[in-house]
Amino acid sequence: MRWLRVTPEGVENLLLSAVDANMNMIRIWGGGFYEPDWFYDLCDRLGIMVWQDFMFACNLYPSTPDFLENVAAEVEYQVKRLSSHPSIVLWCGDNELVGALTWFEESRKDRDRYLVSYDRLNRVIESGIKAAAPEAIWWPSSPSVGPLNFGDAWHADGSSDMHYWSVWHENKSFDNYRTVRPRFCSEFGFQSYTSMSVVRQFAEQKDLNVASPVMEAHQKNAGGNERIAATMFRYFRFPEGLFQFRLFEPDPAGTGDPRRRRFLAVAETALHGHALLAAQRHLAGRLLGQPRLRRQLEGHALHDPPVLPAGRCCRHPVR
Repeated sequence: MRWLRVTPEGVENLLLSAVDANMNMIRIWGGGFYEPDWFYDLCDRLGIMVWQDFMFACNLYPSTPDFLENVAAEVEYQVKRLSSHPSIVLWCGDNELVGALTWFEESRKDRDRYLVSYDRLNRVIESGIKAAAPEAIWWPSSPSVGPLNFGDAWHADGSSDMHYWSVWHENKSFDNYRTVRPRFCSEFGFQSYTSMSVVRQFAEQKDLNVASPVMEAHQKNAGGNERIAATMFRYFRFPEGLFQFRLFEPDPAGTGDPRRRRFLAVAETALHGHALLAAQRHLAGRLLGQPRLRRQLEGHALHDPPVLPAGRCCRHPVR
């Protein structure tokens, strides 16, 4: 599996790239896994704040006694293991579990039943963290309007944290970012392709087309390639090939020709969203997300992730 290639050295390079891009917070998403100790040691040393989700995301979970007992043990172990790290500034109960109540036929038919089940799970997590680390900052879910509020935080932008994916999932224009005013936007973004050096590890020259079977097989977000292409055509001239779908492709021949450093592709849309959101003075923070592809940062352990150099223009250093 690809994640087995992860090394402390490679991750440190990525975190240094984030620091160099003036980023000061990352989120450990609830659909992943708890990171090893050395990861948090790196964040401590580099001064990167960590938003730490518990590992519950995008689904319906049981609330049986044996399952909740297992959850309580997980929370106690992870909080005691990690709570000494100053980089962890917030513990979040889950990712999008309230939203998931509307995604499945079972819960749509009987929302109250599944909401009660979710609340039992969430309270076990909250009780566990408060017992293991009473001073820790707790946030019930992401997105969330606040404790004991189970409303639609995707579109409630007046307070707390918001996930805003209408530009990606609904194919809205980038100006749509101006229509929302979140206090903290903990997820938004637009998908980009991996670097050409990584693409060439799994695709031959004949496959270097966004519609090729190989590229489609690596696209894990339904309709993702179509949305990328449609957005490209909306803002730029018709690209000559996959190369021009890239945001930032270093000069492979080392010629120094600035024309080879192409800021042409749709990943720049995420930066545009950054700029629009950053212009709103009431916004306390924002975390850029990447919809499912083979993640853009894959394979960049020894190189700057393509999106980061351009991102400096949207984030000023904290003084």
